[in-house]
Amino acid sequence: LVCRVLSMAKKGLQSLQWRLAIPSQSQVLIWCHSSSTPSPLLSRLLEESNSRIKATLDSEDNNFTFKAFDFSWDAVVTTLNSSSPQKAQLVLQWRLEKMLKDNVRDHEHYSELICLCGKVQNVQYAMRVFTSMEAHGIKPISAVFNALIVACLSSGNVITALSLFEIMENSESYKPNSDTYNAFISVYANLGNDKAMQAWYSAKKAAGFSADLQTYESLISGCVKLKKFEGADRFYEEMMLSGVMPNVPILESMLVALCEQRSLDKVK
Repeated sequence: LVCRVLSMAKKGLQSLQWRLAIPSQSQVLIWCHSSSTPSPLLSRLLEESNSRIKATLDSEDNNFTFKAFDFSWDAVVTTLNSSSPQKAQLVLQWRLEKMLKDNVRDHEHYSELICLCGKVQNVQYAMRVFTSMEAHGIKPISAVFNALIVACLSSGNVITALSLFEIMENSESYKPNSDTYNAFISVYANLGNDKAMQAWYSAKKAAGFSADLQTYESLISGCVKLKKFEGADRFYEEMMLSGVMPNVPILESMLVALCEQRSLDKVK
C-alpha cells in the first residue's frame, strides 16, 4: 500500500493540484503533541556508543523505566536527534522491533511511533513502521493514516501527504475523518497560507464534518498571524454559536488580535 503512495507522489498528483502549496521543511510546524521533560535515560544514551544503544534500552525495559508516569519517548528521541541522529534512529528501530516481538496489535502504538518519526522528520522510517505493521497482519485504520500524514506534513512532504489522503478517499476501511482535515488546516494555518487553509476547511464541511476545537484553534491562529482580524472574529463567533468553548491558545490569539487593533475596551 505504501509503495502505491510513493508511486503516486512521484507522478505529482495532477488531480490534487488545487490542494497543493508545498512548503520548505523549515516552514512546517510539527502538529503532534509536544514533548515533556527528558528522563534520566537520556544521559545514559548520550554517553553510550551506538553499538550499545539497543542493549541499554533492553536493560531499561527490564527495569520498567518506560512504564514510569513521567517517561517521555518524545523527549528522548527529539533531544537525541539534535545531537546524534544515528542514536535517535536506533531508538526508533528498537521500539519497532520490540513492538513486533511482543506482537503488539494496538493501532495506537503504531500511530504514536509514526508521529514520533515525524517529529524528527524521518518520513522514511515512518513508512517502515507502516509497512511493518501491515506485514504483521494489522490492517491500517484512519488514525494510523492520519499519523503518517502528519509525519509527512511535519517534514515538508506535502505531495506524499496528499497521496495518502487520496488513498483514504478511495478506500472503504480508512476514510478521511475530522482529524485528517484538521492536520491539513493546521499546517496551512501555521504556514500563513490563507487560501489553502480556507479550502481545507471548506472541504471538511463538504465532507460532512463539523468544526471542532482543533479546527477553530488553527483557523483563528492562522487569521491572526495574517492580520486578518475580521476572519478571526468571524470564526470566533461561529465557534461560540456552535457551542464549542475556546481554549487558552484561542483566547491568546484573540487577545493578540484585539491588541493589534487597539481595541482596548474589548480586551477588558
